[in-house]
Amino acid sequence: LELLTRHERGFGVLDKEDLWVYLRRRLGELKLKYYMPASDPAEFLNALLDFFSRCHDELVDAGGYERYVQELHQGRRPLPRVAPSKQAAGLSDEAVLARCDEIAAVYGRVEEMLRADNLGTFGHMILRAVQLLREEEDVLAAERERARFLLIDEFQDANLAQIELAERLAGGERNIFAVGDPDQAIYRFRGASS
Repeated sequence: LELLTRHERGFGVLDKEDLWVYLRRRLGELKLKYYMPASDPAEFLNALLDFFSRCHDELVDAGGYERYVQELHQGRRPLPRVAPSKQAAGLSDEAVLARCDEIAAVYGRVEEMLRADNLGTFGHMILRAVQLLREEEDVLAAERERARFLLIDEFQDANLAQIELAERLAGGERNIFAVGDPDQAIYRFRGASS
């Protein structure tokens, strides 16, 4: 967040619970069709927040997910499971694609809402920092000079996004000291890739 703030890209940080409340209050703006259970309109929000978090962990922004969905439509990728196993078996390819379209639209809409309110999550911090360092060579050079030596604790729980951030900051010098124990990995389910 400090890196982003130094380069005038900082934002207010929401934890998962704050983001849930933020989206619950604006549920109508998400324009859900397939993922709005009548019994509990906010039920989908937990799954949606987990999805966003996983996308950020894998450096997939809303545009990247939209490109993925376009590849699904073109038949260039296998269709994903978009419902619980019992329901998924009865869905046609068109129904699966319609659900993927809805998820892509909601992802884009939520990202627009958060940007408009200058908000984000921990996942946004890492994603946006990596994007900034990918796009701005002068920023990358300045940040490498600031972070000449990196110490990473609990490395076994680092995900793809965090590892790329460390690699970008380390540059050719690779002055990284990482401490971790694969036997203590607790975030494999969230994409930790020790």
